[in-house]
Amino acid sequence: MKIDETLVQRNTEHLRAVYEAKIKEFRKKIEVLHDKFNKRAQDRIFKTRYETTFGLFLSEYIFKLPVCTLESSIDKVLLNARRLCEAFITVKYFNQQNDFEKMVAYCDRDRMEYLEGCLARTETDEKLFFELKNMPDMNQPNRDELAKLKQKYEEKPAKMPNMNTMAQSVGLKKEYDYFYKFSSKLLHFCPFSLNGDSHFEVPVHKIIFLMRIERYLEKIKEELDIVYQKTKLTN
Repeated sequence: MKIDETLVQRNTEHLRAVYEAKIKEFRKKIEVLHDKFNKRAQDRIFKTRYETTFGLFLSEYIFKLPVCTLESSIDKVLLNARRLCEAFITVKYFNQQNDFEKMVAYCDRDRMEYLEGCLARTETDEKLFFELKNMPDMNQPNRDELAKLKQKYEEKPAKMPNMNTMAQSVGLKKEYDYFYKFSSKLLHFCPFSLNGDSHFEVPVHKIIFLMRIERYLEKIKEELDIVYQKTKLTN
């Protein structure tokens, strides 16, 4: 059956207008919620400090992500949607587990690995670019911070459960599997890069992922509302 390209174009433009507007709407709602978390943080309520901090930083991360439209590259749209999918799984998981204090150790673990990467980068950079040899050492602040973090723990702190584990726990395993496998083929170099879908820049494909972005923003907002309620109910 031949595709009616005019009909596809008309539907695409209609969906574009609807979902680009919805994306802006939910981003704004999450920004407003961030302000509410910030107010709670300024109240310095000790009993809910972990819930408040979690909500504050996650909401800030979300509304600071780049805004995607139909004009955005497919890479930008896919990366944005994947980040939101993973953020949704994470906040839903923490609401389910109701143990926000663990995020402190998880953040410290990631920070330690980041700092270790910074230290390793100098050596690898010098091997790749001879011009950088004998440059002043810029890593002392990183060494100092890493040493302080190591002193904080007898052993290296635990890593946050991987995304697959969290998705399984909150009933989103199929959603994550689909999104991970599909987006990975398009975002990373692999054999698919040589013979994959060369027509993926067609606007209708972007519209589908803009729709997913809107849906993830909506679900994240719902989960962040639950987190916010926890900052009040446990006072």
